[in-house]
Amino acid sequence: MMARTSLEANQRAIELAGHNLANVSNQSYARQRLRIETAPSVGGVGGGIEVAGVEQYRDGLLDRQVSKEISVLAYLESKQEILQYTESTIGQEIERQATTPEGKAASQGISGQLGLGDGLTEFFNSLQELSANPASFANRQVAVFKAQNLTDKFNKISERFEHFIHELNNNFQQNVDRVNNLVTTIQKLGDKVSSAELGDAGAANDVRDIFHQKIEQISKLADIEFEFSADVGPQATSQTGGTVEKKLNLWIGDVQFIEKGDIIDRLQQTTLPNGNTDMKAGSSDKIVKLTSGEMKGVMDARDQVVTKFRDDLDLLAQTLLTKVNDVHQKGFALPDAGGGQDNANFFESEGVEGRYGLSIRVNSNLELNPGLIQTSDEKDNAGNNKIVLEMAQLGRVKFSEVNNLSLTEKFNQSIADFGQELNSTNSQALDQGAVNRLLIRQREALGGVSIDEEMASLLVFQRAFQANARLITILDGLVEESINF
Repeated sequence: MMARTSLEANQRAIELAGHNLANVSNQSYARQRLRIETAPSVGGVGGGIEVAGVEQYRDGLLDRQVSKEISVLAYLESKQEILQYTESTIGQEIERQATTPEGKAASQGISGQLGLGDGLTEFFNSLQELSANPASFANRQVAVFKAQNLTDKFNKISERFEHFIHELNNNFQQNVDRVNNLVTTIQKLGDKVSSAELGDAGAANDVRDIFHQKIEQISKLADIEFEFSADVGPQATSQTGGTVEKKLNLWIGDVQFIEKGDIIDRLQQTTLPNGNTDMKAGSSDKIVKLTSGEMKGVMDARDQVVTKFRDDLDLLAQTLLTKVNDVHQKGFALPDAGGGQDNANFFESEGVEGRYGLSIRVNSNLELNPGLIQTSDEKDNAGNNKIVLEMAQLGRVKFSEVNNLSLTEKFNQSIADFGQELNSTNSQALDQGAVNRLLIRQREALGGVSIDEEMASLLVFQRAFQANARLITILDGLVEESINF
């Protein structure tokens, strides 16, 4: 009896060591060990050993901490990615250490062609040059060209922002579907864990590996909480012979989606009044409040940075249009310009179907005939420059509409704020990555498979198996001799 039970135990240990080795490259796997105990003695003679179960080197607290930190890292990385895309959308090379809106410290135009700040400066400089010789047709052409260049920059950036936000909203449904699919998978795995642990606790080990893998996958998308709580109802205890079965409960954000092993809610996409998408609980229409995860990172980057920058850009364009037009309407064009129209606007706004942002352009009459620029405050006085000089000085005037800043300062402030946010997110993502690597190394030290250790265990159990097999052979021989004696 002793030799047989020992033989069986060593055989199971050899198989388990092979199972560990087979999963050496599986990052979701936690190594397992056979729990061996001394068997009860029979007639005062030792009973050898018996298998008490299969242990898994897994720490529930560490697993939960890993999933939480994975969610935080996913939040920062998704936000970081959106902000990096935004940097390209702005068309500016961001100086991320800039802290003030003054001067050119906040941003630089790429190749001098895409920088909106440079475009503002060049436009007002062209008006300043025109004020020195308001009758010069060449200077008028330059002013129109610089104005066209500026409006093109406004419109292109606005259009890129609109397209970018539209794509972010469209891709949101994909993540909602991924979360719902993972909730279904996790619920099924939770049932398997609960059922397996009613019998041999070791039977749930491999299922738990897959369960925690899915938990970490959903944690990348949204912050979750989960627990296995005892189902102590009379039906549960009668069905299990008094053994209390633990059922899975799971929350996404502040809403419960799995209760006592059953899915009670589904995630749905919803559209907010500003046109952006969010997610809600399907059963109650309650907005799900997240604190971390990829989806939260996308929403925060979109709502707090991307949409804000787009709105700042629209405000800047509207202020430019209003202030320049207010001054330009007071002036008079060249006497011999022909087809002139006094009180005309310098800039015009135009609606573009399907576009949220403001679109502006230079008055088409000025584009065709720069002589119509109203530079003088006296009719038929081509040398008068008071109106164009006043327009040029708008580049330095501080307006209450843009927080008592000049137009260039307002743009530089927006760039500086964005640069600080990007720099902060980059630093946080770097620090969080270090935290995650530390936790994962701790988990690998606990539950990772060591080839050297498993090979050593395999040799030990093989030797023990051979010894027990030899003992059985010897006992068989002794019994046979005793019978034949």
